[in-house]
Amino acid sequence: MLSLVCRRLSKALPDTLKKSKLNLELNLRPQVADHLEIDLPFSKSIWIRSSFINALQGINTRLDTSGQADDVSLFERAIDAVQDQYHFDNAGTPFRFFLAYKALRGDQCTLDGSPRLRQRPMTSLVKALRDLGAEIECLEEEGFAPIRIKSGVESGGSIEMDSSESSQPISALLQIAPYLEGGLEIQLIGTQVSWSYVEQTINLMTAAGAEVEVAGTSIRVKEQPYQHSMNALERDWSSASYWYQFMALRKSGSIFFPQLHTNGLQGDEVLLEFYKNLGVETVVSQAGILIRKVPSHDEHEPLSFDLSSCPDLGPALMCTFGALRKSARFKGIAHLRLKESDRIKTIAEQMHLLGCTLEYDGSDEVRLRRSEPTEKENFVFDSFGDHRIAMALAACIPLTGNSKILNAEVVKKSYPKYWDHLNDFAEIKEW
Repeated sequence: MLSLVCRRLSKALPDTLKKSKLNLELNLRPQVADHLEIDLPFSKSIWIRSSFINALQGINTRLDTSGQADDVSLFERAIDAVQDQYHFDNAGTPFRFFLAYKALRGDQCTLDGSPRLRQRPMTSLVKALRDLGAEIECLEEEGFAPIRIKSGVESGGSIEMDSSESSQPISALLQIAPYLEGGLEIQLIGTQVSWSYVEQTINLMTAAGAEVEVAGTSIRVKEQPYQHSMNALERDWSSASYWYQFMALRKSGSIFFPQLHTNGLQGDEVLLEFYKNLGVETVVSQAGILIRKVPSHDEHEPLSFDLSSCPDLGPALMCTFGALRKSARFKGIAHLRLKESDRIKTIAEQMHLLGCTLEYDGSDEVRLRRSEPTEKENFVFDSFGDHRIAMALAACIPLTGNSKILNAEVVKKSYPKYWDHLNDFAEIKEW
């Protein structure tokens, strides 16, 4: 048995964490237990896809979403509601999946979201649904929310889709494909980004009884309704990335994640390979995953990482190198500009506080370089309303010792208990 010391919170963090706008001050605890246990949330990408597949079958298999990603609750509430207008805040996946769902049903309604969501491209999905016969109107700017569905898709067929900006439109369309007359063939155009999420979608569809064939850049789905309900849940590897980051910045210690497993449906588990060079060892067992700090070796050449299929690892990985003031190259990152924030811009604006510069020339690669360190007491980080930026900046606390996070409430989008869990390592108070 692994020897674990689990220090849980005696009470939840204050109700102030529920505020719509919240700034927090973090102070590293003088003494932190070397061995801790953290229950990660379930993967929201898998949960939402399972709910989508069930909804298409008319199956209600709602599970307890307390403590889980807000995106999950938002999507399931939308599926259950019958109304003329739906608001998705800054939730790109629920928006795109729900747009495909309503277009399949032919339900007239309007979908909208936050100012940032209105900046996130919907062009490829809107065009694809129109190619399949749906009447869809972009109410303000073509290719962006708010979007009005006037009539639904008429049949399947063969279409082209741009795969260079996001995988979500492809996944949205694939999941409704078994219900399209004649099935669907998608020919992918452009560089394929976040492909692991398309693979996740296809694996879940196949488990539910769909027939899907992938041949090069072509995906074919047979007209055949799903046959099995889905309750596929996995602990979230994206959420684990902040604790790998945290451990990379510590001198010793270990964290155990119950029920987190490898060889599942999540491409982000590649992070265990990424962090080997940063002194974080992963021990796999039937009970879960243990990570522990081990000696690392300095690399003479900057390490290079391809994030094209695992974009959610970008913030934690870049902030890890920023806090360590190590040079690194990150490739396959252009689509990070289209997330909850422009993650290239937001991370670049925070790196100078850590003594680094993120160089971006508009291509598909950024370079992180050491620059002049700043004053230690000047760590005031802005999350820019992005949950992954907030968590990655907060996880720098082993080296910053003290930091302040603006708009800290955004973590509820994917990891609502993040501040509760970080409270094991840092004293947290409203600022």
